Amino acid sequence: MIFSQSELVELLKNPSSYASNPKSIKLLETDSSYLFEGDEWLYKIKKEGNEFPTLAVKEAYCHEECRLSQIFNPKWTSTVLTIFEQNGGVQIGSKEGEPVEYALKMEKLPDNWLLSVILENGTVSKKDMINIAARISDIHSSNPAKDKAAESGKAESFRALCDDMLFQMKRYFDASLTQPILDMIRHPLEKFIDQNKRLFSKRHQKGRIVNGHGAFLPEHIFVSDKAVNFISPQEVHRKLANLDVANDVSSLTVELTRMGKKELVEIFLNQYLEVSNDLDLRKMLPLYQTYCALKQGVRTCELKVARNDEKLGTLAMEYFNLAVNFSREIPRV
Repeated sequence: MIFSQSELVELLKNPSSYASNPKSIKLLETDSSYLFEGDEWLYKIKKEGNEFPTLAVKEAYCHEECRLSQIFNPKWTSTVLTIFEQNGGVQIGSKEGEPVEYALKMEKLPDNWLLSVILENGTVSKKDMINIAARISDIHSSNPAKDKAAESGKAESFRALCDDMLFQMKRYFDASLTQPILDMIRHPLEKFIDQNKRLFSKRHQKGRIVNGHGAFLPEHIFVSDKAVNFISPQEVHRKLANLDVANDVSSLTVELTRMGKKELVEIFLNQYLEVSNDLDLRKMLPLYQTYCALKQGVRTCELKVARNDEKLGTLAMEYFNLAVNFSREIPRV
């Protein structure tokens, strides 16, 4: 039996669909996933997208996400489960039936550890930001990109990523809105990349190109006095994650800047710089912040179309304007 994703979501909201017999199920959503909370466990399934043309491909990506999650969170239990169709319903955690979906099962962490919640409540501390910076630096030092993966950090490869984001931006808005933004962003991006190829090569040689996360956003970070954990690494598009460490650092600083948390940005950056001893990061940061703001803008445009939500168009323009602001900070040498 074939279920639409909306039908599957409704079935998975029922505790009887789980072999573990949870007392209740709570549904949460991120931009890319559905999350089902049941007792001490969290079950995550990917939303439909072009990157998952078949069930076999979705299974492969689910296993890849599990592998990456274990790299970023060695003490956070996760595993892949098959969701089976049984008598017109579904069962997750059983061994019988026809496979219809795959889920990543993770140990549930307290909601009040989620950075997006802490930021909304205004209770994030200096220590929280220091702990996040130290953990990200540790991940970077432990996961240098090698061989072909490290090539993505070269000047030509990064320029191609920027060109792609600028092209994608043009698809979603009238040219009268986007062309001025494009013109203001493209010139400083291209000039810096063309004039600093030695800097890109130097960072490649020093191991600053890493197998990164790609999306260190507040909704993906759990922080407490005990630990820092990360969900939703960019397991699908590794070319968006196997980049300079500045990419991961920028993904968080862009969001904090958009929320007006400049003091937290400085605490985070200062700690990262101290523990990583990355002397050239400040030079690269505005470049990657511009790129990350563009990337978030394009992603928001995609969601606007998928959800037919005009409010997301306003948010996308906010990201694109942020990209303009960051591009003005790119060194002109």
